Amino acid sequence: MAITDAMQGAGLASGRFQDTGEWYTIRAGELARWERDNAIVGSSLTMNRAFRNMVRDFGFTPVEASLATSANPAAILGLADRTGMLRIGYAADITVLGPDLMTVKDCRIARA
Repeated sequence: MAITDAMQGAGLASGRFQDTGEWYTIRAGELARWERDNAIVGSSLTMNRAFRNMVRDFGFTPVEASLATSANPAAILGLADRTGMLRIGYAADITVLGPDLMTVKDCRIARA
């Protein structure tokens, strides 16, 4: 199963963000760090990058990586009856991978 603890700002250009009243910074592709002491707050790993890393760097097939980022987490959380795969009536956030990355958020799969 793939997970990420990405903070607000993950996937964006380097920047300064606020959480619980405190400021942290993310430099593109790096960890989020508190400004006060440079301690690690979280990551900037997005799920599409986790998918890519699994396939490119760790030998997963695209099907295995897809299961690890969708169906398996849904099953572990007890949500497999309503999300985690593209099935009629299921809720989904769909990411299209390719030269033009695109995400369709909060859609419901319906019959054509």
